[in-house]
Amino acid sequence: MVYYKFLATTPYCGTDHEEYFAYEEQPTVQELTETAKEICLQNAESYEYLLTGWDGENFEDISEEEQQELLDDYYADCSCSYKQI
Repeated sequence: MVYYKFLATTPYCGTDHEEYFAYEEQPTVQELTETAKEICLQNAESYEYLLTGWDGENFEDISEEEQQELLDDYYADCSCSYKQI
């Protein structure tokens, strides 16, 4: 068995997320990268409200272009790393 720890983060304090996976065989870098991307996206989506506010209340008074720019910046600052344990 091979074990990996994945750590997802967002730009906001207290939003780190850890997941652990056990693999029968050594996974490929591509498999690990895809898993990290999925975990990153799930974690980022779950905390998107910190940027937008509940029901998008923080986005009410700004243009769609500004909203998209803020969302792009937010997602660019989200990440997920992994390491074998």
